[in-house]
Amino acid sequence: MNRMRSALRGAAVGAAALGLAVLIPSAAQAASSYSVVNTDGSRAGEAWYNRPVAGTHADLPWIDLYDAKCDGHFVYVSITVSWSGHLDHTYGLKNDGGCGTTRGFNLNETGDSITYRACVSGGLWPDTCGPRRTESLR
Repeated sequence: MNRMRSALRGAAVGAAALGLAVLIPSAAQAASSYSVVNTDGSRAGEAWYNRPVAGTHADLPWIDLYDAKCDGHFVYVSITVSWSGHLDHTYGLKNDGGCGTTRGFNLNETGDSITYRACVSGGLWPDTCGPRRTESLR
């Protein structure tokens, strides 16, 4: 009887945890797109682009930048904004909070599209970067 109760209790806890995982999406699950950078064969950082959501982030699109590796190198996102197909400006945003940290950036941009990618500063040029992703700003 105790084994049956223990098994049922374990199943109930597992089902509840699964339900929470489905109801509460992670930043990566909620993102419109993402870029992952790997160093030495493992994930070093991630950038997640999020389209505007009414009532959050001042109704602006935003990028979450995650440092996944405890290697002493900061991660950054390289961003290029285009207007009518022409390059408008390029800049970078840095997460130097260390291993396991995520930093969010609201993007108060005017333009047609944004191209971004996650990079890790390796000390030697060029830095290692993930694939470029392009999203509409309209």
